[in-house]
Amino acid sequence: MGEKVLAWFLLIILGGTLLYVLYTNVFNPLRKPPS
Repeated sequence: MGEKVLAWFLLIILGGTLLYVLYTNVFNPLRKPPS
């Protein structure tokens, strides 16, 4: 049971990191006004 919880924890951490990197790389340049 502990291993399953650890697997879910890692999955959530990796998914969150991936989403964060994607957000900063894709959405941040789009939200900046083009100069």
